[in-house]
Amino acid sequence: CDNNHRCVGKNIRTVENVKVEPSWTPDGQQIISYDYPQDEYSIRITNLRGQITLNIDLFKLFPALTQIHEPQLSPDGKLIAFTAKREATSKRNLYVISLVNNILTNVTSRYPFEAGNFSWIP
Repeated sequence: CDNNHRCVGKNIRTVENVKVEPSWTPDGQQIISYDYPQDEYSIRITNLRGQITLNIDLFKLFPALTQIHEPQLSPDGKLIAFTAKREATSKRNLYVISLVNNILTNVTSRYPFEAGNFSWIP
């Protein structure tokens, strides 16, 4: 695409309802991203028609979480990993939430470092 957002190619389209830090789901059929109106974070999965197929309201489920970044769907589609802080002044940790039962696990809480970039290994 050029500076005027004109793209050359086939099957190029704009997908509505995709928000911050989008990435493809492992099957390449949907996009996972997050949104934070009024700092109320949610993670969403959107299909290529722009329909939201999953919306997890993290603010309602876990109100202490803030500064959520990099949501990624696991290869089997059962978990979402992301980085976040428990409170604005805490260190960034890697979290995993189960899409089966909404159980949240802090993967890096016992380590003294902040979580950074990560990826799933199939």
